[in-house]
Amino acid sequence: MIDTHCHLQTDAYDADRAQVLEDSRAAGVEAFVVPAIDHASFAPTLKIASEHPDVFCALGIHPHSATEWSSLIRNEMLESAKANAKLVAIGEIGLDYHYDFCPRETQQRAFSEQIELAIELAKPIVIHTRESDEDVLRIVRSYYGTLTESATKGQFHCFSGTVDTLRQAIELGFYVSFTGNITFKKSTLEEVVKEAPIERIMLETDSPYMTPVPDRGKRNTPASLVRVAQKIADIKGMEVTEVMKQTTLNAKRLFRLVSLLLLLLPFIVSSNAFAQAPGPIGNKPPDSVMTDERRKMEDAVRKQREELQKEEALHRQDSIKQAQDQQNEAIRLALDQMHQDSV
Repeated sequence: MIDTHCHLQTDAYDADRAQVLEDSRAAGVEAFVVPAIDHASFAPTLKIASEHPDVFCALGIHPHSATEWSSLIRNEMLESAKANAKLVAIGEIGLDYHYDFCPRETQQRAFSEQIELAIELAKPIVIHTRESDEDVLRIVRSYYGTLTESATKGQFHCFSGTVDTLRQAIELGFYVSFTGNITFKKSTLEEVVKEAPIERIMLETDSPYMTPVPDRGKRNTPASLVRVAQKIADIKGMEVTEVMKQTTLNAKRLFRLVSLLLLLLPFIVSSNAFAQAPGPIGNKPPDSVMTDERRKMEDAVRKQREELQKEEALHRQDSIKQAQDQQNEAIRLALDQMHQDSV
């Protein structure tokens, strides 16, 4: 699984960040996307991505901080994106009319200009929208409505809109991600989850917020991502392993993580060695006393790792073929040049 939206750079994890990451990896999370929310969070966001091979990041100015937006911050984001391959998106950006911490016109300008930057960089955007769906869709459509189907689009994070909003987002080529709020007793999102094509869904925790049931009220971590996957599977009548597999593939496509994960795989394996090492005898209960939920979770994690290995093998084959094709083309061009020289 990939947690496509978690704020691991915040002070909520200062006391145990390494342990949180270790526990999340053990729960089957293979990569994390950490978005910034204001200029002050840029440095810690970039720092956590630099310190952990499986952590990627996004830079953006959240609508709550839209008054910060300036040409200087734009240039800083531009240069950071050009210099850092682990900066995979522009976000978290958007509109929030619930709190209105910033004037709406200011929010809209910051949102629009960050979209322009994302298109210039060919990076996906990570959208925050609250009680502002109409204006968000209007602005998004004005930029992305005429782009090709293959153009990089983005993610409506923590999707809480209507079925109609969902359909418009999907039509524009965007992905939607669901959080622990779909597990809440008073959630109104079941029909939305049913309607969402599995090929356009991604998983997220929005940690440290949106803790799923039964731990609601406690600090959230990416380790709870499996509960979001399970709830989507229950609503859609699917196997949770299929939800994990497809949402992981979706995240890799949007954020272009396949090549990055392959490049960083030796470091990821090394950093996960401690988490995967067996504990003392008696530290783990025998299978006979495992709960059904734990058995299902461990089976799901094992199957996901097997799928990742298959993907890696296919990617290596594609890379070899591409290299061979390039070599053949170089030989052909050289022979053509020799023929022209002889003439």
